[in-house]
Amino acid sequence: MSDQFDLNGSSIICPDCASTKRLRVCYPCMSHPKIDQSSYLSYPESDFLYASVLSGDKIRLIEFHGSPDDDNIRCSLVVRRLDDSLVYNALSYCWGDQNSKYAITCNSSHLEVGHNLYMAMRRIRQDNRTELLWADALCINQADNAEKATQVKMMRNIYQRAKLVIAWLGEEENMDHLAFQLMDLLNDRFQFRWVIEDQRVKKVCHFTREELGLPDRFHPSWKALCGFLTRPFFFRVWIIQEILVVKECIFQFGEYRVDRKIIFGIGACMEEFRTIDDIISFNTPINGSWADDSPTAITNSVRPASSTPSAFHNLALHDVLSLSVYSIKSLWHVRSMMSSGQPTTIIQLLSETKMFKATLPHDKIFALIGLASDLDPDFQDKFIDYDKPLVDIQIELAKVCMANQLSWGPALFSYVDTQHHSNELPSWVPDWTRGGPAQRTLSDGFCHQSAGRQVKWQLGSNNSMTVRGFLFDSVESVVDETPHMQATSPRSQDLDLLVKPFRELEAWKNICFELAPYARAGCYLTGENILDAFWRTLIFNREYEGLEDAAPDMYKAYLMWSFSFRIVNQTVQTAKLVLDPPMNEVSNEPMTFFRRLSNFAYSVSAFFKTQLRRAKLYLMELTLSVLNTKGESRFSSSFGRYSFGRKFCTTAKGGMGWIPLGAERHDLICLFEDCELPFVIRKRTDGFGLIGDCYIHGAMRGIPDDLDQRILQSITLA
Repeated sequence: MSDQFDLNGSSIICPDCASTKRLRVCYPCMSHPKIDQSSYLSYPESDFLYASVLSGDKIRLIEFHGSPDDDNIRCSLVVRRLDDSLVYNALSYCWGDQNSKYAITCNSSHLEVGHNLYMAMRRIRQDNRTELLWADALCINQADNAEKATQVKMMRNIYQRAKLVIAWLGEEENMDHLAFQLMDLLNDRFQFRWVIEDQRVKKVCHFTREELGLPDRFHPSWKALCGFLTRPFFFRVWIIQEILVVKECIFQFGEYRVDRKIIFGIGACMEEFRTIDDIISFNTPINGSWADDSPTAITNSVRPASSTPSAFHNLALHDVLSLSVYSIKSLWHVRSMMSSGQPTTIIQLLSETKMFKATLPHDKIFALIGLASDLDPDFQDKFIDYDKPLVDIQIELAKVCMANQLSWGPALFSYVDTQHHSNELPSWVPDWTRGGPAQRTLSDGFCHQSAGRQVKWQLGSNNSMTVRGFLFDSVESVVDETPHMQATSPRSQDLDLLVKPFRELEAWKNICFELAPYARAGCYLTGENILDAFWRTLIFNREYEGLEDAAPDMYKAYLMWSFSFRIVNQTVQTAKLVLDPPMNEVSNEPMTFFRRLSNFAYSVSAFFKTQLRRAKLYLMELTLSVLNTKGESRFSSSFGRYSFGRKFCTTAKGGMGWIPLGAERHDLICLFEDCELPFVIRKRTDGFGLIGDCYIHGAMRGIPDDLDQRILQSITLA
């Protein structure tokens, strides 16, 4: 049927379709037959609306017009069938602030797009790329939930079939050349070609920076690299399928282009080499910038005046630190999992991307559904629905995981985080949309023997979950704060700031040991002496990436870790005396020759301020190198594996361990049937509330086989 026009040449458009779905539907509209023609809008042809709804395997693509040097972007949207003969590129980018709009001409109509999409399209035109282009914000009608759901289900195929995926990070910034140089150095040093071999690193190497042949931690190239890695792009959940499973991908920022394997390789190096992990954490910017008195600023290097906000903007400090090395390592982990040939469960994907972001909360889940090997394709097809409430989506997904042996049954509970959990969800359902610190679930280190067991559970009213379990203890004493070495990410020339986290961690360790039960008797519940039980508890009785109990020689590493606190403190005190000698107090006593000489020497030192600062940086590097001794580093890596996001506790029956941040004194500790992990639960009027998993030393083997089954009880998690 031909379009109808008014006297001014405007289309007679259905008002509902135009306002709610951005569709140009002329009279009569089959979707709204009751709307009278007199109510139709006179809509100018110059204003952009989508001409039709996509169906089946159809996609829209951007076709550019005009010269690459044109100031204005002119393009049209063409509809094509997605098949092997179609040649196009796909764009992966961060939507950014949608309040900042730029005008383009699309289908001869005026259209406003976001800043990041506009800059990416301009750069692609300037690079004289002639292929058709797919970009989600423009090629999917974002106002039509039905079309959006259909296209999201096709997203993996869209990116996989693309000739090239261009990951647009924004225009070049003033320190990007240093980041580019350091990436080249890392690539040359470690030969990132082995990243594509898909062998996940299993053992942490504790080489020093000198042994690895890398710049010192204060070199401005590290800061530049960290600024690059903390661009918001790297925290988009959609990039998992946009850049990981595609044929060819480049990262572009301004004129610079970086191959995908180099980005993955940085994550692999952080995973394998503790020193690189520490240096990158040390140099991670907070709220988009570094401290004004940072060591690199002291050495007169150029500080970045970034136009791109950090991914950490407005986050709490503990969230920032969990993010500091999170995104790139997570990309490496997911890439390894998906390429290993082993099943990749939706739980694994959601866990690895918990801190990633999406414009719509639904997309935190929908972006990963198509990548999970444990979800039936029919389920995936029905599950993605933007009109469905988010609470219902999360409950439905949790039920599917509970029924799927690959999802580890009750170990699903291990992903509950009450600190970041919607009150509308049952306590046993993990909330994947609230972000939160990237604490590591205990299920990956303690549930390997129970994986695949048949799970017994029953769903009750109001989506409550009933499982059988054994209540065996309760929380008695809690140490609320758990400081970490990286907690202040010291960048200041202030040596007191540098030593502060070491002092805090030493004080915390002493408090925990004083709480250790039966310390006077020297014996723990398991029969171990209290010191052995204590250091094993600190590291959850696991070495970094290990699945077995820590080896006895880890005790020596614990001693070196403990002794390092004292060494760092003494080194800093010595450095302060050398570099900041106290001024002589005013005195009426006659000036002796030696006092005059001392004052003269101190005055002369003002001329060597730069040299003193450099010496201070050297001593800071020397102090921090204490932490890279192989023994201390071995224990520190193991300590940091699970302790983040948890707090130390003792129990009513004399145990000690780690509990979630949301746990409190008198909370109950239980073991569920067919699951090795203990959990903290809290009594409520409607049953029990699940708080989260916990580590209780000596109680990590599940319910004992010889336990009288009559002791087990039904536990309803509401």
